[in-house]
Amino acid sequence: MKKLLLITILLIATILLTSCDVGGNNKPTGPTFDPFIGGTDGLKMELIPGMPPSEEGAILDNGKSSFSVGLKLQNLGEYDINPSNNDLVDLRLRGILPEQFGLTQSDLEKQLTDPLPGARKNIDGSVLPGQSTMLSFDDLSYLPDAQGDIPKTFVIDLCYDYMTKSTTPVCISSDVTGALTRESDKAICSLSGPKTTKNSAGPVQISEFKEQPQGGNKVTITFTISHVGLGNIYKYQTGTAANPCDDSITNQDRNEVLLDISLPDQSSAKISCGNQFSGSDKHITGSVKLFEGNPRIVTCTLEETSNSENMIYEDLLEVDIHYRYKQSLKKTVTVKDIGSANQE
Repeated sequence: MKKLLLITILLIATILLTSCDVGGNNKPTGPTFDPFIGGTDGLKMELIPGMPPSEEGAILDNGKSSFSVGLKLQNLGEYDINPSNNDLVDLRLRGILPEQFGLTQSDLEKQLTDPLPGARKNIDGSVLPGQSTMLSFDDLSYLPDAQGDIPKTFVIDLCYDYMTKSTTPVCISSDVTGALTRESDKAICSLSGPKTTKNSAGPVQISEFKEQPQGGNKVTITFTISHVGLGNIYKYQTGTAANPCDDSITNQDRNEVLLDISLPDQSSAKISCGNQFSGSDKHITGSVKLFEGNPRIVTCTLEETSNSENMIYEDLLEVDIHYRYKQSLKKTVTVKDIGSANQE
């Protein structure tokens, strides 16, 4: 009986020791919650089956048949697109002369007018998919006499406003030099080395986040803005434009993103990131160019402004990346010559 009691006491002691650290503080157990789904997609665009029809003889010349080009748009990312807030979603049908299909140039342009919410991760880890919608270019009819079957290629350009949100834990201290040497400070957070950044789903993201001590009450942070999607980046603007995603080489708005960088309102630190950024100490905004779409490193300084000695804590730095994005798809169909089709 005494032996059984001794074994029981040893088991309980082992459990208590493994659940606490040397200082008696409980260590977190299990995986931490990631608020983002992650991924590299914003909007997904795909043709609605049968729009346009691809069957042999479905599209005839001389205006003898009408058809539509239909698109399904699904928000795979985590940004809620809302045209009421001046978010642009612009579809353009290219590759054809509109008059030959009984249309005008304005008929080849469509804009989304209803909200398109993004995906969400619930607190239990389950994912609520983003919503989808349909847009179509209708009443196309090839009017000329084809003089033989001819292929026609439709190109659909999608230009839309989007935003990627990132969060990164950063270490802030009023005495950087001392915090680098005090073991008790090292247990709170690290002032030197790589940091783990979490990104919401989107084709532009933050990677390779690092922190380095400057001395005094300042640290330097560097992070990389990376294009991880398959489309093209354009400067974020509000409202519509004649050509919102102009892909000409001379367009100065290509490969530019707008960054909103912030610390919590309750933080006693402030941010500075160079002359191209403006705003308050805890929330600054500025534009950054990704030259030829290549990754771009941004360097900032975090300064602890409290008068407290030996202040050290971990804070959360947020970076919202705003941009316009363009992606395209194409579809080739055959216009059937009625004359050649009737010749047997």
